[in-house]
Amino acid sequence: MFKTFRALVLRLSIAALTAAFANGVHAVTVLLNRTVETNQTNRPFFDPAALPGFANEAGYVGTATPGVSNSSTVTNADAGLGGNSTPLDPNNDVPIGVGIRFGASFTVETVDPAHLLTDAGNSGLGVDSSATQADSNAARLTSGEILRFSDIQLAPLTVHDPLGLFVPGSASISNPRWRSLRSNTNNAANSPTVTVSSDAAGTQDVAMFAPDGTPILNDTAGVFTPISPLYVNTTAGNWPLKAIGYQVELNFELATPPPTRRSFYFGDPAEAYDGQTTHQFTDNDATVTITAVGDASAALDVNDLGVGVNSAEDDVTGGSPTTNNRQRFIDGTLTTPEAVHFSFDRDVSLESLTLGNIDLDGTEGVVLSFVSGTNPFTGLAGYSGDYTVGATSITFSTDDGGQTPYTFTYGKNGQDELLVEAGTVLALTANPAADNGFLLDALTVHVQGAGGPDADFDDDGDVDADDLGAWTTHVGSETATHATGDADADADVDGADFLAWQRQLTPPATVAGVPEPTAAGLLVVGLVAAACRRKG
Repeated sequence: MFKTFRALVLRLSIAALTAAFANGVHAVTVLLNRTVETNQTNRPFFDPAALPGFANEAGYVGTATPGVSNSSTVTNADAGLGGNSTPLDPNNDVPIGVGIRFGASFTVETVDPAHLLTDAGNSGLGVDSSATQADSNAARLTSGEILRFSDIQLAPLTVHDPLGLFVPGSASISNPRWRSLRSNTNNAANSPTVTVSSDAAGTQDVAMFAPDGTPILNDTAGVFTPISPLYVNTTAGNWPLKAIGYQVELNFELATPPPTRRSFYFGDPAEAYDGQTTHQFTDNDATVTITAVGDASAALDVNDLGVGVNSAEDDVTGGSPTTNNRQRFIDGTLTTPEAVHFSFDRDVSLESLTLGNIDLDGTEGVVLSFVSGTNPFTGLAGYSGDYTVGATSITFSTDDGGQTPYTFTYGKNGQDELLVEAGTVLALTANPAADNGFLLDALTVHVQGAGGPDADFDDDGDVDADDLGAWTTHVGSETATHATGDADADADVDGADFLAWQRQLTPPATVAGVPEPTAAGLLVVGLVAAACRRKG
């Protein structure tokens, strides 16, 4: 029997090691789609000096003056992107908690050097040729006027990864492709048929953006081979080009998360808890409760970027909510400032907040404050720069908050841990200078005392027969929690969890190796074997 038990333990240990390796570092490649757009204040195709009042916040410029040149080079079209999927399940996207930035450069020109690039303002880019010089269509693309986009290059990638979700140095971008066109002429009655091809004659279509011959509308998409030129022509009518989109591959390796980390994601496309006052989320052995705070009507307001607060004051303050979505944000500018309150059912250290729709400019701030319980900000040290610590709060403000969602951290790089006792309530809101507010996208915490397998299933501070009772009651379960006997946080109750209980038994065993089985031990062996048979 002892040999059988030892063999079973060996098999379970090998299985546990196999699972650990399977859940470790792995490579991921996701597709990122970005757009270079022209509008009244941000016109990348042209020289900003030629456009009075031009302000390009994204940091890219063209090299042509409208109506003077047939060619312009767009330099470093800045792309900022925050992740929007769970860290260990990218789902063909960037994990929440990671922000990336890179630039794209390319050349746009007319095939006929005598044709000049023209500025259609908010409508987009046009071409002025002998056919259109005398009419109002000079700022549009017409029949016989062909645009060519070529030589797309990518600038170096910078990564904002405060949680260490990527293996350091593993991220890269590659394989740029033309992907989409956009026009303000976006209905079939006004749009001509537009041809997109890899040669000026339009005879080598790689992938038609509108393969059935229908007009190209807003965001009509197709994919062209990497680096190939893209020719755009219209067969009839007039068509302004508002934007051109491109696609790149982001390559990275996901790091293995700490076993103590618990993550809570509030973005819900289905809006399953939209309109509720309070809601709970659970990750493994920890639960967070969030509550909408504001005027008497305050309720949670949800979209896929996170959760905010909707209150009656949103309808009368700051303009129409249908145009600026203020009712969806956590808005600190109202007479009764809005906030999201949250608390945990276990002692945790708060590692990070991830916010959606955030665009801090250095004068706006995100305020985390104490409401009730034990004040976690007392004596807090090591916070400087973007962080300002008060007696009962800490404010985060930065000029680099344009990536959305955007993640900032606590207890990192010399900062004290922000320890939050079970039941303590904290409030998240915007300081009064914040003009738009933001959404709460995610919280990450570390559960105290959960550094590795934890066999104290009843959380009473010791490992004893009561904890074995939880294990024996639920052995074989594949939907387990810590309270029901899952010591290693793999969502099942099996021999690996029993081994954790045995090794952590209070007082700890004094004999090395596995002891001779007692009657209770034989019962455990039978339970493990039965569980293995059921799972097999």
